[in-house]
Amino acid sequence: MPNQRPKIPGLWVLLTLSSGGRIEGVMDPNLRKHNPQQGFSIIRVEHKGRGRVGSRKVFIPVGEVQSAVVLGIIGGEKDR
Repeated sequence: MPNQRPKIPGLWVLLTLSSGGRIEGVMDPNLRKHNPQQGFSIIRVEHKGRGRVGSRKVFIPVGEVQSAVVLGIIGGEKDR
């Protein structure tokens, strides 16, 4: 299960891969920017213990994704 809620705005997702691995990250909430026939770009949030280690953008081919769960919607700054 995820350790901490990321601070990056977007859709917080947990992807289960066909290999059995899991990747937690944040993806753009505008689904029109994704090409589901090819795959998904996410910003992977890496944790170690209680703190966040870092983040990096990765591309996951659609054939590798067994399931996807939206853990939350993280908002950015409000427009005023």
